[in-house]
Amino acid sequence: MSGAVILFLAADPARTNARALDQECAAIERELKMTPGRDDFELRSKWAVTVDELMRHLLDLQPAVLHFSGHGNASGLLLEGDDGRPQPVTPAALTQMIRTAAGTVRLAVLNACYSDAQAEALRDAVGCAIGMKGTITDDAARSFAVGFYRALGHRRPIGNAYAQAEATLAGKGLSAQAEPRCLARPGVDVDTLVLGDDAPQGAAVPFAQRPPGRVEPPPAAASPAGAATARYDLFLAHPSANKPSARALYDLLQPDIRVFLDERSLQPGDRWDQQIPAAQRASRATVILISRHADPAWYLGDEIVTAIALHRAAPAAHVLVPVVLEPGVPMPYGLSHVQAIDAVAEGGLAGVAACVRALVERLREVAARTYGQSTPLPGVPAIASGDGRCDHVRLHDRLAGLTDTVFEQVLLHARIDRSLLAPRTAPLADRILDVAQLAAVDQDVCRRVAALLDQRAPWTR
Repeated sequence: MSGAVILFLAADPARTNARALDQECAAIERELKMTPGRDDFELRSKWAVTVDELMRHLLDLQPAVLHFSGHGNASGLLLEGDDGRPQPVTPAALTQMIRTAAGTVRLAVLNACYSDAQAEALRDAVGCAIGMKGTITDDAARSFAVGFYRALGHRRPIGNAYAQAEATLAGKGLSAQAEPRCLARPGVDVDTLVLGDDAPQGAAVPFAQRPPGRVEPPPAAASPAGAATARYDLFLAHPSANKPSARALYDLLQPDIRVFLDERSLQPGDRWDQQIPAAQRASRATVILISRHADPAWYLGDEIVTAIALHRAAPAAHVLVPVVLEPGVPMPYGLSHVQAIDAVAEGGLAGVAACVRALVERLREVAARTYGQSTPLPGVPAIASGDGRCDHVRLHDRLAGLTDTVFEQVLLHARIDRSLLAPRTAPLADRILDVAQLAAVDQDVCRRVAALLDQRAPWTR
């Protein structure tokens, strides 16, 4: 197994009431094994944990999830002391330990009494933390954990997993025996954050059953009138052959950068033909992975066309960020004048992630200065007919209604340089996309082709 590590830490020091920690761990393991995402996670359990052992386990395992089962009080979580007695670990100390030893932790689940203060401190370090307000019984702790990890194993977002865990408590009549709180760092959307190895990431999963107000990110100012909300910081476009690089970059940017990546963000049953364009429009930037595979990638070309259009319609709302993965690769048409990130020069994808992270921070700062908070961005306007500009997206749809012969006739009379297009032997869909890309950056080309379609193919209107 090589999935995301869930580090289950148990501490039951002397002079505290014994708890069935082994039963909780076994129940989590059993539940995960019965889920479709069983291979997305690797559960590692450590017992009678001391401070030194906790640091060692964090360094060795680099977990994605830190789960603590044991005891807590007003002073902090209780680990094993060197003398066998309880060793309180304050929220500040626990945060410092995790921050310095395991930057991979994206979620902390503190299944212990009075752990909400620790969760509140940890959320800024890990992104999301769950703690208990007041006391929690053994049965409630075990039931909450089973419900939570069952949902994670079904590749549900953290927010939905939390809601399912609360529903499990309610179904068993245990709600009065636990008061969990889910706390998120600003900018982390628990309703889109999915954990796992190759699990779909970032997709919002609606659930009407979630009790309002229970997932508690810090309050944000209301969006200004007329401003749209950025659901994603980045839309990640890539050729199919570069999926491994896209996945790696996605993981490097988690959890504080909200990234849309199709295979991580789409849920079963989603209409990808609707969700993908909507996600790109709702992003601050399109990051485009460029390699030798980019030229024949039809869907990548379509996303480049859309990115150009979004940037042209509202330059402050949507930016283009080409990332060149290989040396000597030609830039797709329309991106040659855009400053790219050179993955080789930056030392690989980790360097690319650092550059992209800095860009997102700048975009957030601009939005904060302009709109008073970090999430809104100017709405990206659709290109309306009759506004003096040609809509290349509409042009693409019209060209798709032509036969090969009529399409070539339109190109001939539109005086388009054939060296900029795929050869005549290429599939018609590829040639149509090339024309749409040209039209996205050259309004004169767009108008000439549209006028010829009005004359020679009026049925495409």
